[in-house]
Amino acid sequence: MPRWSDIDPAQFKPLLPSAIVTHVLRDPLDFVEMITGENILERSNSNSMRRNWRNFPGREPGSKIWEAFEKIVVTKTANFSEIPYVGPHKEFLKVHTVSCPISNDGETVNKILSFVDYVSQTDEDLEKEVASNSTNSLNYRPGL
Repeated sequence: MPRWSDIDPAQFKPLLPSAIVTHVLRDPLDFVEMITGENILERSNSNSMRRNWRNFPGREPGSKIWEAFEKIVVTKTANFSEIPYVGPHKEFLKVHTVSCPISNDGETVNKILSFVDYVSQTDEDLEKEVASNSTNSLNYRPGL
């Protein structure tokens, strides 16, 4: 796992508005957003920065986002998650996240760096069309 000092935000500057840095707390497990990009803040019901997720509606234990982050802590691996969108903008159906564990000691996940994309109804229709075309092309066998 990379250390926080290994990360240079200048290398992904265009992605910063869609980035979240979450600190991992232990005993009991909890997550606290310390940095939240402006695209995320604009699409959220309320600002969740510096608030413990354990007591934050929609991010508490048992929620899809909690389960995704808990999996990162346990497996110590990056993951892609598809999470239902529950914010104020009705055009969004879901959120795609790519989340990566960060460690101070190479063993324990201390932070999680995530990048978030919002999927609208139009985007989902396009995804279905691409998936359908991909499936059809997989079944295509020239000369048969």
